[in-house]
Amino acid sequence: MPQPPDTTIVLTIEERQALHTLARAGRGRADLARRAQIILRLADGASYLDIERGLGESSRTIGKWKRRFLEARVAGLEGRCDAAGDRRAATRVVRTYDYSA
Repeated sequence: MPQPPDTTIVLTIEERQALHTLARAGRGRADLARRAQIILRLADGASYLDIERGLGESSRTIGKWKRRFLEARVAGLEGRCDAAGDRRAATRVVRTYDYSA
C-alpha cells in the first residue's frame, strides 16, 4: 500500500522567526497571529486535538492553514480574499450612481 505524502512541517530558522513575529504582533492582525500560532504548534509536533483545545480552532481550520502553509510557506498565511476591499468597491458604485431622471 502506498504511503501518503509527508506533510510534516519543518521550518527554516527564518520561517520560525517570521512566524514568531506574526504570532506576537500585539498591534498587528489577529488572524495572521492565530495562523502563525497554528503553524508553530504543528511544527513543534502538537496534534490537531492539542491545537483545538489550546487555540479553540477546529480541525478543519487547522488543516486549511497547514495545507496553505505547505503550498506557499509563510506567504500562504495571508488571506486570499479582500472582503473589505470588495465592500469598498461596491460602496463606490452605489455612491456614484445617478438617481436623477
